[in-house]
Amino acid sequence: MKNNYSQGIGSSYWLSNPISKKLQKTFLTLLLLLCVGFANGQTFALDGLLYTVTTATEVSVNKVGTTCPTGALIIPSLVTDPGTSIEYTVRAIENNAFIFCSGLTSVTLGDSLTSIGSNTFFGCSGLTSLTLPNSLTTIGEQAFRSCSGLTSLTLPNSLNSIGEQAFFGCSGLTSVTFGNSLTSIGNQAFRSCSGLTSLTLPNSLTSIGNQAFENCSALTSLTLPNSLNSIGFGAFFGCSGLTSLTLPNSLNSIGEQAF
Repeated sequence: MKNNYSQGIGSSYWLSNPISKKLQKTFLTLLLLLCVGFANGQTFALDGLLYTVTTATEVSVNKVGTTCPTGALIIPSLVTDPGTSIEYTVRAIENNAFIFCSGLTSVTLGDSLTSIGSNTFFGCSGLTSLTLPNSLTTIGEQAFRSCSGLTSLTLPNSLNSIGEQAFFGCSGLTSVTFGNSLTSIGNQAFRSCSGLTSLTLPNSLTSIGNQAFENCSALTSLTLPNSLNSIGFGAFFGCSGLTSLTLPNSLNSIGEQAF
């Protein structure tokens, strides 16, 4: 036997019932918040940094206006928009984000970050400490150019490529530790890093770009991997400290003036 009570409650009941209207309003509010949060290009400021929504769950980061942060900069893995209470993953640092912020002394990047844009820390001459996350896959062009205060650099195993001129003119660098997923070093990536004394390149590396290590005059030790296929034009031009070199059997081409 059918229940007459339940049979008599149709859609008109739920639309007219006060509790139902309250629920509808709640759902509409939630949907609105979600739509706002998911809108690409929406921005919000938090702890002195500006975040831009790029996907439903991710943001990129920049400084607020033209004001440079000073001292220690920490970019978190997760941030919550104070206006919508929606949590986002920080995936990228935007192009030119902290360019010429010479007052920065240390940078620590959260372990959700996958890319550092072009010119991001260009000219941050006061930067002496840099911690890169194991999630990082790309470093953009000129990202750390002229960061002359850096003395050592450890690149994560997740990193696939280093952009052109990424560390050009980092004259204070004395050592670089490369991750085991790196396949290419861009043109002039470490040009004029005159403090570098030794280089051991990873077995994942297949190409060294044009002038990648030009004028690294203090370089005395260089180990090239068996995975290497090509060395670009002028790659080690002006490396006057090199006294010995062993070339791998995998090598197919050496550019003009490479050494």
